[in-house]
Amino acid sequence: MPLVGAAGLAFVVAFPFAAACLLLFLIGSIDLPVGAISAGPVDVRPYELLLGVLLFVAVVRPRRATWGGWAGAALAAFLGLLVLSSALAIVEGRVSPADLLPWARVFGVYVLFFVVIRLFPDRQSLLRLLTVGAVLGAVSGVVAALIAMGTPIGAALDFTSGFLTQTTIDGVRRVRLPGVALAYTLFWFVVVQIVQTRGTRKLLWSLTLAGMGVHLAVSQNRNMWIGLVVGGVLMLAIGGPQVRHRMVATIAALAIGIALIVSFGFSIEEGSRLEPIVERGTTLFDPEAVGQERSLTHRAEENDLALKAARDNLLFGIGPGTNFGQTFGESRTDGTIRIVNQNFVHNQYIYLLMIGGIPLLVAFVVFVASVLGTVIRRRRDPVVLSCAVGLFMVMVSGVVMISFSSFEMVGALALVAGVLTAWTRDDSVAGAPDNRLRP
Repeated sequence: MPLVGAAGLAFVVAFPFAAACLLLFLIGSIDLPVGAISAGPVDVRPYELLLGVLLFVAVVRPRRATWGGWAGAALAAFLGLLVLSSALAIVEGRVSPADLLPWARVFGVYVLFFVVIRLFPDRQSLLRLLTVGAVLGAVSGVVAALIAMGTPIGAALDFTSGFLTQTTIDGVRRVRLPGVALAYTLFWFVVVQIVQTRGTRKLLWSLTLAGMGVHLAVSQNRNMWIGLVVGGVLMLAIGGPQVRHRMVATIAALAIGIALIVSFGFSIEEGSRLEPIVERGTTLFDPEAVGQERSLTHRAEENDLALKAARDNLLFGIGPGTNFGQTFGESRTDGTIRIVNQNFVHNQYIYLLMIGGIPLLVAFVVFVASVLGTVIRRRRDPVVLSCAVGLFMVMVSGVVMISFSSFEMVGALALVAGVLTAWTRDDSVAGAPDNRLRP
């Protein structure tokens, strides 16, 4: 075992970029059937080991000696406060260590932010990291589509049902693989690359966007669909004339293409595999119907219970994994339903407030705000703009989706935040590519 650990450390030291790509693959592609590694009383997942080694290398052999300014300080405070609230919850008997660990360990993925800013300070490597993330989001989208269509290849790649659920509207499976987080967060980054490139590269980027779009479609995550619209509006509103003109041209071409398809009599037939997705999308235009859905009434109940728990523990919260009174029905393989405690809240702002109190929520908001503050003076850089918009979309989705405390979403968030922080500090790097759109 020591030899394996030494070999792993040597690999990360010699090839940090390859190690980071492998990490993104483990946390942001398909749900791989990789078992945990026993480390005493705790089982450690492979991506956690790799992330730990990357962080160790980033601390002892950084390529840039920075901790990310205000953003890094806020993130460090966030993680420290989380450890404190967890320790207090255990000491006060609110939760056992075994029940707390599964809910707390996912926040460790946020240290990817420090890995990015200390090991990848130049824009070329940052751009390559974003490219790898986008490709993983696209490839996972193809796999998600194959699973959704019930193909033999999809069945072979469907290693678990953990990301497959039944919708309450149409009873059709929704496929949400880990790569949907990267597809969502990097969507507008890929759009910018399509606008900037020509020829074969433009085609490859277009195929990447198609794969990402398919994943977002079969996920049937309506909050993500709304987030994409919000992101598009932001790209047009704050992107400056060059971004705006190129974006308008791209959207106009897409609209013309859709109009031509419709004019030739294209329609969704009853029973088509596309019908459930279209039906779920049309509910966005019927707020009254959405408001009556069972899932939303359930979330209103969980918000009330979570806020009550938070009001009684405003300073340090109740800790991750602590029961706050909410339950839900868990489907079992034998077709029965088991009532279990729900230890999470879909509204992630309320969730952070509940588990760590006001200081934890404030630290997280300061972290994100500090990262997004780079857009104020760099919004003419399309990479900065697209990544900032992607990060903002995650913040919007955090109102109704587990965006700040699931390993795949945390990985995408930390990656983009790290890239934004490192990218805007790279003015002194010789040979940094000019990424501004040219007329």
